[in-house]
Amino acid sequence: MTLFQKDNGVWYYGFYVGNRRYRKSTGTKSESKARKIEAVAFARAQELGPRAFMARAPRLVDFGEKRFLPWVSEARGLKPSTRRYYLRGWELLKQTPIMNMAIDRIGNEIVDRLTLSGIKRAEVSPSYRNQALRTLSRALHLAVEWKVIYQVPRIHLEQESGREELITPEREKRLLQHSGPTLRAVIINVQDTGGRPDEIFRLRVEDIDWENMHIFNRNGKTKKSKRCLPISDRMVPELKRLVGGRTEGWLFLSDSKCGHLTTVSKMFAIARERAGLPGSVVLYSARHTFGTDVLEGTKNPAVTMDV
Repeated sequence: MTLFQKDNGVWYYGFYVGNRRYRKSTGTKSESKARKIEAVAFARAQELGPRAFMARAPRLVDFGEKRFLPWVSEARGLKPSTRRYYLRGWELLKQTPIMNMAIDRIGNEIVDRLTLSGIKRAEVSPSYRNQALRTLSRALHLAVEWKVIYQVPRIHLEQESGREELITPEREKRLLQHSGPTLRAVIINVQDTGGRPDEIFRLRVEDIDWENMHIFNRNGKTKKSKRCLPISDRMVPELKRLVGGRTEGWLFLSDSKCGHLTTVSKMFAIARERAGLPGSVVLYSARHTFGTDVLEGTKNPAVTMDV
């Protein structure tokens, strides 16, 4: 509860019960009398608090479907990459029990103990868990902005380890031995082109230039990353298998809403475990390997950054 005094010397009280805000003049310039009036008002408000809470606080799943997801799709200020980030984060949140909780019941303790149920902890990197937490934080802050709730719990992100691991030829060999066709193609494409996994997932058939042996990456994260990716000799059979007889469309087809592959985290985790590699080896390590190889070959950091 909060007491505050205006220029005329009169005390006002302000507090929340459930989702409802109470703010009113006490009609007195005496602080002690004002506190008594505030205490009575607070007690009366608490009697109606549970009913107001039940009527006003939607479940997270309902708030998401009716307000948050439409905002993600339609907000003019969001970049396409940010939209994808929140949509993927929401998909991760859907695997948690808080989806069925009223949003003003989601407190610090619940968030701190939140796990992605249905997915083994080792199979989801800190960056994926943080993606879910950042999405939850954005949704709850919007709920405050839209006056659905009045406060957001403090959300602590996990420590993300640096992507310093490399996928050496020996590690790659062990990974590919335990990879299915899709994961194999993804690993080879990231390893040989230096593309971000998300860029590889959104490559298109019509952007393959067989004559000049490159693929145009139209979905780069930045303007400079919209570039031509080289096609190595061992990528050729993988690409032709994925293309089949098609002349357009996503290279990596999927049953997802967007129509293309969005993640291989589970497949990669299984292959990594069977290959006996540490959990610090992630798919993005393949891109780091590409950059290291280019730097060693050119001895030129600027060229490496451009590539």
